[in-house]
Amino acid sequence: MGIVSAEEAEQVRKWHGADGKYVFSAVLVGTYGDVIDLRREDGVTLRLPKQLLSQEDQTFLDPSSPASFEIEDLGRISTPEGYQWDLVRRLNTDKGMLVVYACTSSDSNSVLTLTVSPQVAHNQAERTAHLKGHFNGMIQGLVNNGVSISDAVRPELTEAIPDSVDYSLTGIQADGSSISAAGTTLFNADKTILLQSMGNNAAEVAKLAALSNSIQMR
Repeated sequence: MGIVSAEEAEQVRKWHGADGKYVFSAVLVGTYGDVIDLRREDGVTLRLPKQLLSQEDQTFLDPSSPASFEIEDLGRISTPEGYQWDLVRRLNTDKGMLVVYACTSSDSNSVLTLTVSPQVAHNQAERTAHLKGHFNGMIQGLVNNGVSISDAVRPELTEAIPDSVDYSLTGIQADGSSISAAGTTLFNADKTILLQSMGNNAAEVAKLAALSNSIQMR
């Protein structure tokens, strides 16, 4: 069995186990009731019960699920159990409509914001500029709130910047407690999407950050 084709490679996404410990990249080959076939990048096909996958992945497989939230003019994204999505802001700019959403829970101080920007990165230089702006903006937002940055995973500014780029920060707040932040920039043909999660619970922040993998573009 060979590796995935060039056409399939464009459909590769990250899949997560229900326990959150197992992550792998694969193409969805087919669904058969409660079972799916996933072809890994090395060409190996796995047949798995859907229940072994994360809630976000299960929602991806069933976009009609109530745990799936509609993003205006873009697609859908999963909603973690105990959280809800709300529209925060709509701003009409000279390039089009900028929309901001927030995913929050009454039981947690962790929050995920999703910004859909009409600004398009037409080339690698513009992608680099977007990434620098998003990462530096995340740093500045924490610093402005009295956070001392203790560690940072910067976005990789390679010669060929991919459509999805992750980065993260950890810091110490003024009261001595820790805070984690994670960001993902997604480059789309006619939009740029920014997801940023933040909170005191690093595991919860990571769970929210993983929602970027559940987005289904139209």
